[in-house]
Amino acid sequence: MEQDRCSMKVCTDACIQGAYAANFLAKEENNVKNILDIGTGTGLLTLMLAQKNPKSHFDAIELNESAYMQAKENFSSSPWTKNISIIHEDIRNIHSSEKYDFIICNPPFYEDEMKSNKPHKNQSKHSRDLSHQELKDCINKNLSEDGTSCIMFPEKQFSRFNQLMEKDDYDATHLLKVRQASGYPCFRIIGFFDKGMKSVTTGDLCIYESKWEYSPEFKSLLKDYYLYLDA
Repeated sequence: MEQDRCSMKVCTDACIQGAYAANFLAKEENNVKNILDIGTGTGLLTLMLAQKNPKSHFDAIELNESAYMQAKENFSSSPWTKNISIIHEDIRNIHSSEKYDFIICNPPFYEDEMKSNKPHKNQSKHSRDLSHQELKDCINKNLSEDGTSCIMFPEKQFSRFNQLMEKDDYDATHLLKVRQASGYPCFRIIGFFDKGMKSVTTGDLCIYESKWEYSPEFKSLLKDYYLYLDA
């Protein structure tokens, strides 16, 4: 996975989202045919989902030109390149009559909060080009009536985004709370949203069991992607 031209680098929490979403889709009884990755960056999430769901078609959209070219190259060198279309466009300008069965996004986390003095970090961490309200609108516009979306935020931002989704009658039906280790606060929530589903399933994942030792749950989730975990 090449990432030298992307401001949003591959990170552990994104890998957790990709692996968890891939397993979620692989267990679905209904065939998920069309998947949209909003702001694909390096293409990480699309590639992780494609590995476990090789019969699905993926549209990966990216506005930033450098990231678009990087993702295009990463897709081209993968075994699933025929399943993936890379689109250099603003998601707000997409007006397709075809709806998606599943939409995934690892968005910039922060809105209207203090920024750092590093422009590339701000670009990847702060919602400048696509607000959370606009992201919600884009999901609502492009998701099929019985489709599912998967979004990851820190806890405070997830709560705000959940409120936005509820206004369009979406319910958070599956939640995964990610912690560094047992006893640590939750630092990421991965949520799946559906319409008309009121029950919520909540799980917890600790990355580390002890200092520098991955937990069994983390190893089980990521072993198909972190090959040294399965050694």
